[in-house]
Amino acid sequence: MKFFAVIFISLWLNAIAFGQNNCVDAIIVCGDGTYNDLAATGFGIQELSAGNNACFSQEYNSIWLKILINDGGTLGFNLVPATDDLVIDFDFWIFGPNVSCNNLGTAVRCSTTNPLAAGQTNNLTGMNSTETDVSEGPGFNGNSYIREMVVQDNETYYIIIDRPHGFGNFSIEWTGTATFYEIPVFLNPENISIDLVKCDGDTIFDNFETFDLTTHAAMLIGGQDDVELTYHVNLNDATTGTHAIPSPGAYTNTSSPQTLYMRMTNIFTGCYATETFTIRVNYPEFYNPLAVPLDLEQCDRDGNNDGFTSFDLTLHRAMLINGRNATISYYTSQADALQQANAIPTPNNYTNTSVTQSIFMRLDDNVTGCFNILPFTIKVKQLPFFNNPQNININLEECDKGTGSQTAVFNLARHQEMFIGGQQGISTSYYVSLSDATNAVNSITGISTYQNISNPQIIYIRFDDAASGCHNILSFELKVRPEPVFMNPQGISLTLEACDNDGVSDGKTVFDLTIHRDMLEGTQPDVSITYHTTQGEAIAGTYVITAPQAYTNTTNPQVIYMRITDAVTKCFTLQQFALRVNPLPIFNNHPGISLNLEQCDSDATDDQSYVFDLETHAQMLWGPQQNVAFSFYISEADAVAGTNRISNPAAFRNTVNPQPVFVRLTNTLTGCFSITVFEVKVVELLDAGEPADLSLCDVNNDGYRIFDLTVNNALLMNGNNQTFVRFYRTEEDARNEVNPVNSLYQNTNAYTTETLWARLENTTGCFGFDIKPFTLNILPLPDIEFSVEVVDFTYHDNSITIVMPDPQGFEFSADGEDFSDNPVFDGLDPGIYKVYVRAKNHCKTAEREVVLLYYPKFFTPNGDGINDYWQVKYLFTQPKSIVTIFDRFGKILTRFSGTSHGWDGIYNNSRLPSTDYWFLLELEDGRTVKGHFAMLR
Repeated sequence: MKFFAVIFISLWLNAIAFGQNNCVDAIIVCGDGTYNDLAATGFGIQELSAGNNACFSQEYNSIWLKILINDGGTLGFNLVPATDDLVIDFDFWIFGPNVSCNNLGTAVRCSTTNPLAAGQTNNLTGMNSTETDVSEGPGFNGNSYIREMVVQDNETYYIIIDRPHGFGNFSIEWTGTATFYEIPVFLNPENISIDLVKCDGDTIFDNFETFDLTTHAAMLIGGQDDVELTYHVNLNDATTGTHAIPSPGAYTNTSSPQTLYMRMTNIFTGCYATETFTIRVNYPEFYNPLAVPLDLEQCDRDGNNDGFTSFDLTLHRAMLINGRNATISYYTSQADALQQANAIPTPNNYTNTSVTQSIFMRLDDNVTGCFNILPFTIKVKQLPFFNNPQNININLEECDKGTGSQTAVFNLARHQEMFIGGQQGISTSYYVSLSDATNAVNSITGISTYQNISNPQIIYIRFDDAASGCHNILSFELKVRPEPVFMNPQGISLTLEACDNDGVSDGKTVFDLTIHRDMLEGTQPDVSITYHTTQGEAIAGTYVITAPQAYTNTTNPQVIYMRITDAVTKCFTLQQFALRVNPLPIFNNHPGISLNLEQCDSDATDDQSYVFDLETHAQMLWGPQQNVAFSFYISEADAVAGTNRISNPAAFRNTVNPQPVFVRLTNTLTGCFSITVFEVKVVELLDAGEPADLSLCDVNNDGYRIFDLTVNNALLMNGNNQTFVRFYRTEEDARNEVNPVNSLYQNTNAYTTETLWARLENTTGCFGFDIKPFTLNILPLPDIEFSVEVVDFTYHDNSITIVMPDPQGFEFSADGEDFSDNPVFDGLDPGIYKVYVRAKNHCKTAEREVVLLYYPKFFTPNGDGINDYWQVKYLFTQPKSIVTIFDRFGKILTRFSGTSHGWDGIYNNSRLPSTDYWFLLELEDGRTVKGHFAMLR
């Protein structure tokens, strides 16, 4: 019993938690042993005062004890500080018997002596049987001991122990004959372990289970009466008897292992004892002291890259068992693991069912029968993939650059950007063998300028994903294709030369670049030649000359680049050739003289032909030029072709007059030539102007007229005043210059067209003449019959229309000056007009006077001389016309003729009123007009 009490007080006091520094929380002292290592720290309510103790002190660091006396007798104690430092000073007070905390009364014993002040050699204090005083102190007063007490059965006392100075705990040993009540005892006759162990079998492997803490309660209490057993989660609660676990029969641990505290209390004395025991959730732990990650991640290396591959789930089995008598099985669901159903049969070769999948390990302890379940994740890491969205051919082909070695330089990374696509963290390397690519050794350097070592050759590209650690390998083929060649078996020069004969002497002309194309292509299939102006464009195959058959050079000389391309392999070869434009020889004529040659026909034969020296200007035209030759031709076609040259140009007789002669100046080295033309002319041939045909009107109506033929002289002379003109009835007479006619000539046949011939001759210089025909015509007078229709009686919109049965041969005028084909004249004001009808041959004109009448809408007969009479305007031109005026009732008021002044508004000498009046106009030409007007006064 001493053991339990000592342990209890010591543990509790060391905890310093629950206010045993207040009276109401005083520790009940039970049993008869010594208490060790008690602590007095701080105070609660200040319960000491000058009124309740004779030792004149108060609480500083205090602890309260409650003593229940079982058997009366003497009661003393020794209080021993933990160290003998005299600075450490403990005081005490005793209240009782049988008082309450709220009415303690005066202390029956107290000691507040300071051992250092009292000159003591130790710092012990207490009560014994040798002292006589019942109180001492404070300070130097006393020797720290007072007289023991005599107590009675069942009395109760409160002791307060205080430490005003120093630091440290203390022990207390009870002395005297009095006894305390006994402490209940935890009985365990078989000395069995009272710890509780359970498997974690609630499907949640979390170290938590429900325990029945009262499993050993009956054994621990045994035959002890008046005791109760409570369970607590800490010593403080067990010591104070507070916060007992409410349902100890179904308690869930909060940790594993967990220490719990039992308090066995005598319900009458309050004495109690405490005991500890441990509850443990026993489940086999997966041994992993280094926290090795158990999740398995594996690259999809089975060749499908479909997110499924084989895993060895047992990879960590040995570590997790760690030599224990245990087994591990694997399941695809926790339910199966709990039920040990559907275990994975071959966990060392398991293929996942989803890209990321949970696997459940069940660890069975073959000794305890407990098990544990731990999930882990298996995940298939996708290999980096090779993008090819358009599914293009990834094999690389290059052309054998004319070496015949079947080697070429390849850019192995041509499709690398496409392969990577949007993937991040991808590194690439290239290898010549699958083994090297698999082991990532001997990678190719200089991938953009790699020369193949065989033809064809397989290359392996390896993608490494830095994030997943996975890699993928793809192979492609390198192939060197032969290039097409330019076929030139005779080795002819491809240079094209042309003469600058396009009319502009600028060193440029049109070439047919394709002149050798058939030879150069030969019999090679699927080849074609394109032409380019720069080597770069030829290499790129861009800016092809679109019309090579008619290409005009841009410089002289100019290099043209040919590209022959195989349409199947796309291989090509380049070759160049030159264009050269040779200048034409030049006709030098710096004075700018006319090259035409003229001669008079002075050989006494009037045949308009003469001998000319065509080389008259040759020396001038030749000038300083070397290697040139002259030739002469009578047609431009012959000059261009160089055929049918004039054999004796120094004595050339013209065959027509005038006659063009074409001279060709040829460069004997280049073959280029220039052609110019000049004219040889026998000048006696006159060029008469065209005479006019003469016409006269038949004014005598007999078909004859006298014509003045000289009216054609000026036309025939055409400005040449050194000529004269004669007229003849026939061409033969004109040519032979016989039977001329008088220049005033009367036609010989009435109403018949007659032809005369005019002969024009030179009056000075070379002999020559020209003859021209013209005709004489008698124009009959036409009959002109027409009538006139008028629209009048408007203010400004009157018209005159000339009506004829055949107006086509006539023209019309309203003023005798301006004639036209239009017989209608409109937009006319009232008035007197004269219209004209004229034959278009001007032989006859007829005219007629036409009057456009008008009547005023009102008149004002008020004697002011203005509008005093109403009359139809211009009616005086038809004096026999009659006007009759009526009033509104049809009564005749007056009648007058065209010669009258009109009506003055008087009827029977009476002035008629202002109103409307009506009239009837009967014209000489038979027309009648009706209307009305107003009279205003």
